Amino acid sequence: MIGHYIAAESFEQPINCLCPGGGHSGLLSLQQGDIIEVLDNRKFTIARGWHYLIHINNHWFVYISEKDLEECSRKGQLLSPFDMDLEANYLQFKINEALDGGNESAFHLLTARLKELSGLKESLGNFVKYLPV
Repeated sequence: MIGHYIAAESFEQPINCLCPGGGHSGLLSLQQGDIIEVLDNRKFTIARGWHYLIHINNHWFVYISEKDLEECSRKGQLLSPFDMDLEANYLQFKINEALDGGNESAFHLLTARLKELSGLKESLGNFVKYLPV
């Protein structure tokens, strides 16, 4: 899971504190287009399992459970460059299918999604491109 991801949609994710008492938690709010870098810094607690340190928009650090991170990725809320390439390939196939079938409404919906996805991919690419080495 280490790498860069982009929020495909705005969503909120509950997060738990890793303090010894662990009595408080919070809500992580991500907006569409937020860049999340999953770092190679993990913590393990018996009660809560593995947590990854994530860096959001190069401003905030927070730990999030491995399970929650995988769930956000599975739901399509967080996309990796590879995920975006796969979805773009699928959308292009469906656009061609809509063109072949003369389905104008499907064509417009699919091209709008492909355009949105292309914008997200460009944002993530520009962010990663200008990171210090």
